[in-house]
Amino acid sequence: MALLPEALMRISTGAGGHGPEGPSDGESAPGGCFRCAGDDAWVAVTVDNEPEWAGLCRGIGRPELAERYPNHADRQRDKAALDRIVAEWCRERSAESAATLLRAAGVSAAATRSFEIVMEDETIRTRGTFGTLADGSPHYTLPWRDADTGWRGEAISAPELGADNHYVLRELLGLSDEEFEAMVTHQ
Repeated sequence: MALLPEALMRISTGAGGHGPEGPSDGESAPGGCFRCAGDDAWVAVTVDNEPEWAGLCRGIGRPELAERYPNHADRQRDKAALDRIVAEWCRERSAESAATLLRAAGVSAAATRSFEIVMEDETIRTRGTFGTLADGSPHYTLPWRDADTGWRGEAISAPELGADNHYVLRELLGLSDEEFEAMVTHQ
């Protein structure tokens, strides 16, 4: 959620955007997440303007498409067909090679990565995206920092299952010792 503020704001304010639509992003044409060769390998592609479109056409070896769809409105009308063309091209290569080729052509593209790989990424580590809790477990930190101190807020571990039973059941709800024991030992 912390990484999706623009989409959430657009949808919640009625300023456009789309709800869940599967792998398509709805606005880019073509655009979405396309399966590549390999096990659960995908590349995210976004084409929002004419230079990116021309780059995509060159990158996938289909320069004739640039003339056939000269502007965003034309591409948006035929988005499903264009997405299929990109999908076919992507299925023939790894996500990393597809993303590299498209970026070299000026297209916004990135291979998807597992959570484990993201957590080990040097750039992500350097930016402090993940911190470590007192118990040693990793956690996602807030995406902003205080300008003066760099403070992101205190991170604490979630309580263990049943950690607050005594407080809630005895102190707040006023259960007797017998009622409390019956509640916490009930299977």
